Amino acid sequence: MFRLTAFYLFLLLLLSPLPVVHATEAVVTDCTTYGPGSGTLEDALATGDTITFACSGTIIVPLITIATSTTIDATGQTVILSGNDSNPIFSLYGIDEWTVTLTLINLTLTDGYTPGSGGAIIVRWNKLVLQDTFIRDSYAAEHGGAVSVIKGVYGGGGVDMIGGGLINNSAGNQGGAIATDYGYIRVKHTVIDHNSALYGGAFYADGFIRATDSTFSNNEANKGGAIYNFAFWGGGIVEITNSTFSNNRAVGENSQGGALFQNVSDNQYYIFSSTFYGNSADEGGTVYSASASTVYLINSLIAASTGDDCAGKPHHYVSRNSLATGLCGTEAPTGIDPVLQDNGGPTMTHALLEGSNAIDANAVCPPFFADQRGMVRPADGDGDGQEVCDIGAYEYGTASGAPLRNHFTAPDYDPITLTWGAVDWAIAYEIEISRTPDFSDVIKNSVATADTLELQLNSGPDGINKNGPYYWHVRAQRPDQSWGEWSATDSFIVDVNSRYWFF
Repeated sequence: MFRLTAFYLFLLLLLSPLPVVHATEAVVTDCTTYGPGSGTLEDALATGDTITFACSGTIIVPLITIATSTTIDATGQTVILSGNDSNPIFSLYGIDEWTVTLTLINLTLTDGYTPGSGGAIIVRWNKLVLQDTFIRDSYAAEHGGAVSVIKGVYGGGGVDMIGGGLINNSAGNQGGAIATDYGYIRVKHTVIDHNSALYGGAFYADGFIRATDSTFSNNEANKGGAIYNFAFWGGGIVEITNSTFSNNRAVGENSQGGALFQNVSDNQYYIFSSTFYGNSADEGGTVYSASASTVYLINSLIAASTGDDCAGKPHHYVSRNSLATGLCGTEAPTGIDPVLQDNGGPTMTHALLEGSNAIDANAVCPPFFADQRGMVRPADGDGDGQEVCDIGAYEYGTASGAPLRNHFTAPDYDPITLTWGAVDWAIAYEIEISRTPDFSDVIKNSVATADTLELQLNSGPDGINKNGPYYWHVRAQRPDQSWGEWSATDSFIVDVNSRYWFF
């Protein structure tokens, strides 16, 4: 766990530009300079709370302080914001906790630098949303090479990331990509690659982590090559679902947890339908548990570890329907493609090969209907006429012809956008949204043209007017007017009172 000194916090606030006061929408037309001047990003931030771009380019920026909720959307352009190895790019600061959200869409942030914490973005007890945004090549001498989340009086802030990636960031101490102090990290369809720190090569969390349909690769630390979980006050939960951890490393003297490191009692790891391949450490090539907490490995596989698959406290590993050895199991997986590559979907995966003992090996399918790529589970992978789920993040022999479910946006407010992959022969798409996972309570049915690969929803008029989960899927119409197979089912959760969408 980390704490910022009062002096450093005061100095950072003192040197930051005055907080931006927002009013309306603004368009950036000059991508050659931050400002001053009409059409620059500085000008847009001074007049708007929703910023869009009519230009592409690399903009070298000073530290930008955001004090009210702001959306910066570069959709349709290629916009890079650079700290020029001199300063962080954003400081998110609300006087009251949980009142300010910074949303970044289709941007690249690069070359952030700080002698403290938060190489690219500093989040103080508020919320950061990253959609199809990349943060790369940033450095913090202390914590959070890309993002540092700092707690307030009543709790920490957090990061939601959908799509995009965290690439080649580093920190001198904790969290090569993201470090949280009593906050949360939620990522989906995200690439987390080549980040490094002393503790937690990708993530260091004093709080909650949820990783879904994401790939952690080539991250490095002394403890926790990808993730280091440390919740000092207890209750630190890590949920990993349909994700891949490949070639993460714990290095140096007494290295532990090539992919995952668990510390402090009462914290838990829940690992569902995930694949771990080629991770390495002196102890616990994939997982190391240093505390009395429990690691649950469910429908997952661990292969080609250097060092035991799992190490540490032997009585705190629970393995169900999984393939691993050592403290995590008694049978190693076979037939795993050693090459991490594009097998479809937004992130890279390790495919199962014909004859793998992971194929059709799980009699009880997980409740999320799809593998990491968005392909339908279950499938008949061994050709015996029975559709049975596979073990790990990849489903072998998935049905063809169904649209590849991609992802959806999760803004704080309307609208939400559902998106899917194209099917070559499609003349139209049908989308269903239901209150139940078996689609017995369909509240919206919509048909889209062949060149339309998204559907926007608003709360209220579209029937999204109750709290709780919603489920959706999509199918393609053939030229002969018949319908193809439904895609995998995805879900989102709504809080109607705050009109907040999240996955």
